[in-house]
Amino acid sequence: ILEVGASGDGDGQGQGGPAADELVRIDIVSGSKGAVSFVNNLEKDAQYKKWPKQLRQLMYPSWQLHSLSRNLYTLMMVIDPTTEAGLAALQQMESLYHHMYPVRFG
Repeated sequence: ILEVGASGDGDGQGQGGPAADELVRIDIVSGSKGAVSFVNNLEKDAQYKKWPKQLRQLMYPSWQLHSLSRNLYTLMMVIDPTTEAGLAALQQMESLYHHMYPVRFG
C-alpha cells in the first residue's frame, strides 16, 4: 500500500509534507490486477525486439541505463492530470517514452 500526499493548491510544492487528512492510500500489491496501467512493456512490445535480453549486459560499463528488452527499470507515477504539476509530469514521461528510454512507464 502506497500513501500519497494530496495537496489542494496543485503546485506540487508541499510545505513539510501533507497533513494526515490529505493522505490517499492506493493499493498496488501484486494481487491488485488493474491497479496500475502500464504504457509499454519492454519484454513484449515490437519496438524493443532488437534490444538484447541477456542480463549480462549489465556487467558492461555504461554512463546511462542499459537498453535491455526486460522490464528491469520501472517508473510509476501517481499524478493528478488536472493540475499544472501533473501535466508537466505527464509531458516529462511522454518525452522519456518517445526517446526510447529503457523504462516501463506506469
